[in-house]
Amino acid sequence: MKKIIIPIMMLLLLIGLVSATTVTLDPLSNLANNTYQTSSTITYGVYVTGNQTTYDCDLWTTENGSNGAGTYTVKVTNFQVNNNTNTSFIARTGVADAVGSTAYVWNVYCNGVTDVTGAWGLASEDKNITFGVDATAPVIVLYNPSANGAWYTDDSTVRIGLNVTDTNANTCTLQTNLDVVNDNTTTFNTAFENYDYTTATAFNFTKVNATQDWADDGTGLYLYTYNCSDDAGNTASLGSNYTFFVDTVAPTALAFNTSLWATDNRALVNATTATDYTPTIGWVAATELNFSKYEITFFKDAYGTYNSTTDVRKDVTNKTQLSTAMSTLAADSDYFILITAYDVAGNTANMSTLQYKYSTDSTNRELKAGWNIVGNVGNAFNLSDIRIWTGATTISIWNTTNHVFVSHVSGGSNGATSVTAGQPVLIYVATDTTLSDLVWNATAVSEENHLIINSSSSGDNSAWNLVMMRDDDAKTLQELDSYTNCNTVGAGCATAENNATNIDYMSFYNNTANAGAKYISYVANLSINNATPLTYGDTVWLYADQNVTINWTAVV
Repeated sequence: MKKIIIPIMMLLLLIGLVSATTVTLDPLSNLANNTYQTSSTITYGVYVTGNQTTYDCDLWTTENGSNGAGTYTVKVTNFQVNNNTNTSFIARTGVADAVGSTAYVWNVYCNGVTDVTGAWGLASEDKNITFGVDATAPVIVLYNPSANGAWYTDDSTVRIGLNVTDTNANTCTLQTNLDVVNDNTTTFNTAFENYDYTTATAFNFTKVNATQDWADDGTGLYLYTYNCSDDAGNTASLGSNYTFFVDTVAPTALAFNTSLWATDNRALVNATTATDYTPTIGWVAATELNFSKYEITFFKDAYGTYNSTTDVRKDVTNKTQLSTAMSTLAADSDYFILITAYDVAGNTANMSTLQYKYSTDSTNRELKAGWNIVGNVGNAFNLSDIRIWTGATTISIWNTTNHVFVSHVSGGSNGATSVTAGQPVLIYVATDTTLSDLVWNATAVSEENHLIINSSSSGDNSAWNLVMMRDDDAKTLQELDSYTNCNTVGAGCATAENNATNIDYMSFYNNTANAGAKYISYVANLSINNATPLTYGDTVWLYADQNVTINWTAVV
């Protein structure tokens, strides 16, 4: 009987030894259940208690599988662990969890020399601790405003918003000195608002909303920064504090400065036409704390609606600069002018006088190398003026009464000779250039009773007259011929003394043509060049058999 009892007692003792072994997971490595690791280097920990001096332990995991979902197998075998001692396994490499789920599982099995049955860290092989690997910080894109740094709002409604991407989205924290009670500033608050974001979904912090009207502040005292974290504890932040301004006050209205309104050399007035394609424009300074720019626009089409194809716009960003040469305008075009002052918040103020008008004209603007003939379209100048403006070497005026040239060169004595409205001037330049200083003033030019003189019966050059076409409505050489050479007084006919042989020859002078093609000749009663147009300011030589008076408005 005794022989039977002893083996049974030994069996019970062995069973007791097995049940006394306990395996505890994660005493050192912080791989608690349903957590995230922020490093792909994973250290597994175990703590074994029992009646063995040492234990052999096996590590079972799904590591290195696709997104952590690999086959659950033993990865380390017979790893020696001392009794009652916190022990870490050799570090393993995990794969960052791309889908945001806790996809890794693990467990440890340990046994000893006499404890052949052993024990699992959890109840059995299929009872495991689960964790994820997320080593990537959130990616933050600023949603409101469009960029960090000093920014402004002009409507007192401040917005701060983000668009954050992370597989394990958690919380964004706004830090700022905004006082939402008094709509101004206070002590900097490092936890002004926490917002639980959704990945890749733009949001605004709710406390900074449309109901807040922040006080106008030109000193830049509104400060903010932010940071965002994920479930793993990874954090991304803006870094240093940034500033924003609230500016609800528009610049003061600015006035057009007529004293700075000019071609290269001549003053302009409203509704002026000139040959300058880059006139100087001026204004009186606007008052503004947060100045941004002056915007000068020449509207060619609809006033106030900018068309980048046809309109011309220029910005001046220096507050103290009060004039500028305009960008190149188009030829033969009408423009209406608008100058607007901007502050950095977008508040604007327009010039007090709206729709100031300026027109360009190409007639007599282009000067070719050699002699050119230009009609004075309005404002008088002298020979010295035109020589300096054009860089000419010689300037000459045709004296219709005496039928002689009066010329002026640098240092010459005829510089003060006036070229009055409607009078042509001859210009000799060495190279091609432009004349930007012809200013149209049709009211100064007489359109009536323009006397064409024949002062010699011998037919010499005293019968030639150099004249400027003086009417705004274009004529042709044929129409001029029909008017000056007619026998019946009436519409389209000259005065009673005219007859069919008043003007025998005409020669139209074209400044823009190359040498050899400048003169377009016309002979009365021949249909050669009879359709050649004459516009206001064009010049033409007339050979008169006798005196004749031209009323330019009557030439039709």
